Amino acid sequence: MIDCAFKLQEQAFTLRVDHRLGAARTAILGPSGAGKTTFLMALAGIKRPTAGQIHVGDQVWSDSDKRIYLPTHQRDIAIVFQDSRLFPHLTAFENMHFARGAKVTTLQIRQVIEALELDAFGHLMPRQLSGGQLKRVALARALVAGRRYLFLDEPYQGLNRELKGQIMDFVDLWCRDQVEQVLITTHLMGECSHISDEFMVINGLGPTFLGPLHELVQQESSLKQLMQIGIENSLACQVIANECDFIVAQLSATQLYVAGHAKVGEQVVLKFRAEDVVIAKEACSMTSAQNRLVAKITQIHQIDGRVLIHLDAGQPIYAEITPRALSQLRLERGDDVHCLIKSMVLRVA
Repeated sequence: MIDCAFKLQEQAFTLRVDHRLGAARTAILGPSGAGKTTFLMALAGIKRPTAGQIHVGDQVWSDSDKRIYLPTHQRDIAIVFQDSRLFPHLTAFENMHFARGAKVTTLQIRQVIEALELDAFGHLMPRQLSGGQLKRVALARALVAGRRYLFLDEPYQGLNRELKGQIMDFVDLWCRDQVEQVLITTHLMGECSHISDEFMVINGLGPTFLGPLHELVQQESSLKQLMQIGIENSLACQVIANECDFIVAQLSATQLYVAGHAKVGEQVVLKFRAEDVVIAKEACSMTSAQNRLVAKITQIHQIDGRVLIHLDAGQPIYAEITPRALSQLRLERGDDVHCLIKSMVLRVA
């Protein structure tokens, strides 16, 4: 639990925060220059608040009235900076092992190395690494530090798409087991929906919203920004079978098919992007899309030449379509429609 009520003044920029971050995983969203990194650095003790308090669990990290200011190394945190900040005189592996926590096992070290594919360049110096390689080493260093709190400042920037997905899945699993609380800043919803239970929006003066996604998409002031970074759907389902290379998941009376394998009876969350949802006014039997959901339109938003449809299929679903499609289908609030979703765009989170 992170309780923060502080002001941080930097020349013409002032950040004001008065929030309690109680979720295990929080994504911090906002345009460039809004104060996302400044907020993380204040929590980390790298930037000192002008006034106010930061309480974490039963510890006081900062209190201007009591003149308490815990230095960064005494806060149980690990950080991934945007610019990596590796020690230039150590190899990639030496950077990682330098930060190794006392409770982190050799097996866990090997798991991180393999998941982030570091073996090929672990012996090289930071100056010999590409931007994506530097980011992977910095992420590995933070994971093996074994700290209670993990702060990630755009940790996947510079990674290629295929490797990014693999690393995000691994970080998600690692954090569930090893980290008490995660904060991540990003410009892309797909990067944070993997490891986020709640979302904070910062607009340049301070946070304007803190809460789950289904509440965030009700905020008119945040919709334009959300659509720019991409809205991700999350459906809670139960695995009822495995067929060949596909999981069969139950959502109310509907079965969904997603590539992969999972234990029968396991509760899973299926993720997919709003733009991957196809809307039809009538049932479509002859289509390659394996997943079909009947849903009711609850809201329609038109923003900057894009349309966001809110749907109720027992759980909230969001679909992004074009104004032309909206006009052709004559969609209105209250309409019952069919949502088509390809199996290959679904993933288990």
